[in-house]
Amino acid sequence: MKKYKVQLSEYGTVASRADIEIYAKNEDEAMNIAVKMAEEGNDLIKFEDEKCIDGWEYQAEDVEESK
Repeated sequence: MKKYKVQLSEYGTVASRADIEIYAKNEDEAMNIAVKMAEEGNDLIKFEDEKCIDGWEYQAEDVEESK
């Protein structure tokens, strides 16, 4: 049996989520305000740790025989 070095990748759709309450005239305005707050780094928004939302995928990138 031979020994091999394999390089692996772990990838998936990763998202951080935050729930905030916004005062607005309608849903569209609330979403626009929330996005603007996030883009400006508003301290009221606390994102959760990143999580893979649709499961991790694995892929072998490279393989070479080890000595």
